Amino acid sequence: MPASQSQPRRSYHRYPAEVWNNHRSTIRELYIVQGKEYEEVAAVLRAEHGLDIGVRQLKRWIAKRGFFRNIPDSDMRKMVRKRQKRQRELGRPTRFFRRRRDADEGGLQEVPAAKLDAYQKRHSSALASPTSQFSGGMPSNIIYRTPTNYVPAPHPAASCSEADVSSQCGLSESALTRQALQDSLNGKYREALQKLRLIRLPSSTWKQALRRFDIDVIEAATYPGSPLSVAARVMDALSRALIREMQRYRNSRSDNKDQAELRRAQIALKKQAESWGILLMQHRVLQIWEPILGRDHPKLLYVRSSLARFRVVNRNPDFLKRLDTWDAAGPLAALIAGGRLPSPGTVCIADLVHLGDAPPNRLLEQLRAIEGPSAAGQQIRLKTELRLGRIRALMGVYYSSICLFAEAETAFRTSERYMGHETCVEIKLHRMLWYAEHKTRVGDWEGVRRLMQEAHEVFMANDDVSEFVLHHFPGRFGNLYTAVSTRMSIDKVSNLAPVPATPGPPGPPAATPGNLESASPQPLVPPAESSVLSPSRLFPFTPGAVNAAIDIDAWRQFVEYSPDQTAETGRVTCVD
Repeated sequence: MPASQSQPRRSYHRYPAEVWNNHRSTIRELYIVQGKEYEEVAAVLRAEHGLDIGVRQLKRWIAKRGFFRNIPDSDMRKMVRKRQKRQRELGRPTRFFRRRRDADEGGLQEVPAAKLDAYQKRHSSALASPTSQFSGGMPSNIIYRTPTNYVPAPHPAASCSEADVSSQCGLSESALTRQALQDSLNGKYREALQKLRLIRLPSSTWKQALRRFDIDVIEAATYPGSPLSVAARVMDALSRALIREMQRYRNSRSDNKDQAELRRAQIALKKQAESWGILLMQHRVLQIWEPILGRDHPKLLYVRSSLARFRVVNRNPDFLKRLDTWDAAGPLAALIAGGRLPSPGTVCIADLVHLGDAPPNRLLEQLRAIEGPSAAGQQIRLKTELRLGRIRALMGVYYSSICLFAEAETAFRTSERYMGHETCVEIKLHRMLWYAEHKTRVGDWEGVRRLMQEAHEVFMANDDVSEFVLHHFPGRFGNLYTAVSTRMSIDKVSNLAPVPATPGPPGPPAATPGNLESASPQPLVPPAESSVLSPSRLFPFTPGAVNAAIDIDAWRQFVEYSPDQTAETGRVTCVD
């Protein structure tokens, strides 16, 4: 290349603020606690978290959040002198917190003790000099606390509210862990987050994964939305945690010890996701419906009773001893499927879970209609069951992608039970072919043939089909035919050469969570791939050949999709 020509600058993906915020604790840990440079942090985020970001993007985000590593020399001297004085007088260490700009989490960030130690070592002679005087008191943006009950353990950089620093810093880590658990069980998510961030990360890899997952889930619980949207956010946090651990395993030596750690992390994460899902959904039911129905409504009394039992069962943070007996197709699956709460009882609260987002007066109107015999109530129930069938199909795809085949089968069977309510031929074909693709993973070839035959009948029964159907589904059918004839799973078939489709514009490859692609640029696909109905939006491909991630907004749009929405997909066919 001639010297006058410069290498073209690489373009990186632009992520929304929510994606950055989901990785905030990771970036803080890497940049502040571990002291990594911008290039190193960006490399870790690309390799272990699938974020295609550049150093400039990272610098701008860190500057905006106010993360700091370089503290003014005068402030460092005052903190070190104050710490020395407290150590001489009280015999206990002192912790310092400095206010930062991102005040949404309390606005305080701890100054690592290691940073103060390093400064004290570099300037020992000046600090020891009796003539060394520092004018003025401690700056207003710095507070300090000397705990009364000292536990000699190092602490990472953490965030906490100014009002709670004095009361929390004197507690042992085990006490903080118990308090964080109780706060989360009682719906005090922000308080639980503050305590979790005050606790140092465990030494074992799988426990670190669990701690990061807990923080992600509790942060997700602060978002608004229906109980089902909370469940989707738990699923999203689980998918990202599983991807992160698989990437960590593949980047390690991959010996037997690493494999055992990966297995423990996977089991622990799935168990924890089940518990969080049950807890957060019931909390959200109370948050939405108590102002509407009142505390004494029978359904809400039942929810509170169930929560009380849940607190008793889960009050011990050492639940991990029971991980080997965990059943993923348990209470959360039953609750999302529209059944009763996991504990025995006669009051069904499925309507409170599935009615979705709406103003309070509209929710009350819908609930009364559903509980009555009116035609309006029947229509609302049909729409609710339509959404439920779609949700279960999505969960079936996700469970199948992470090899929870029994749970996937249960979800798909529920989806089939409500298939008669489906009004969109594109979504009906998706649900049938997703189920067929799952069947290839478990070797149920008769089931694959049955589902393909049913999907083929739906495909051929409509003359006026949308462009999405014409562009997308022939390739899916072709891959399934290859899977049946070769007795290979859809994942292996998808990695082979694409199956020729019918004449016309080339369709995309079979879009299943197993059809995972590398981070290299992909060729352009037809415009329909940006549609609400596109599987590549519902289950985005994850760099590094690991399980597909979840796009919560795409799931919500898919579940609420109506055949009247023609802006993205062109003509959409209604099912008679």
